[in-house]
Amino acid sequence: MDQVRIDNTKEYPYLFSPLKVGKYLIKNRVIALPVHTGFAHKDGRVSSWMINFYAGLANSGPGMVIVANAAVSQDGQVSEFNLRADRDEFIPGLGKLAKAIKQKGALACLQLNHAGRFARTAHPLLPSPITSSNLSFNVESLKGFMAFFPFEQRFSLTKNFFNQVKTWRYAMTDEDRQRVINDFAAAAFRAYQAGFDMVEFHGANGYLLCQYLSPFTNRTESGSGCDFKSRTAFSLEIIRAAKKKLPKDFPMG
Repeated sequence: MDQVRIDNTKEYPYLFSPLKVGKYLIKNRVIALPVHTGFAHKDGRVSSWMINFYAGLANSGPGMVIVANAAVSQDGQVSEFNLRADRDEFIPGLGKLAKAIKQKGALACLQLNHAGRFARTAHPLLPSPITSSNLSFNVESLKGFMAFFPFEQRFSLTKNFFNQVKTWRYAMTDEDRQRVINDFAAAAFRAYQAGFDMVEFHGANGYLLCQYLSPFTNRTESGSGCDFKSRTAFSLEIIRAAKKKLPKDFPMG
């Protein structure tokens, strides 16, 4: 079967042109975005399956590949097979992964994350306690989500969700916050040591940094949402701490 090539260069004239980011020249503006795979070993090490997967992505032609969801703390993992960057023992595997991506002509970026309330731990970390009484959700949106699952699974999903809500009762202490700030900075330095060209701090999808940024999950003692300056303070502290450890020309996002 003949391949059909779609030429979008007229509509998007800069799509395949190089882009300068710090000291790097990205060959085009196509980025392989971070999508959690669960391809790591159970102990968080890089697996050959993960290396082959990301090398394949890089070989498809993007200017940069972002490796998804490396946990910065043992208590910040999203899944059972979560990639980890919280100890030096993970650097060799991360190095092999970065090398495999770069050998295919793409820049390698490592996304760093702490899952916060969604972490696989009995006592997840949160900016503020969340209970069923102050949990904000859209009923119609929830119905639409549940419709994707077979009817017999919906009750267990609801039960599991509210069992998870029961663990969202404890706000992070100053000591917890400082530890996680240090964990992010240390993980960023490990990414640099492993040969990644840049790092991305995961601030979306309801994970810890996102929880700090949202007025629904970062509240004052009176229950109202914190102001913008207060909500961004934690992320900015992480960036400052990482900058102290990394070369000045090492990009972060």
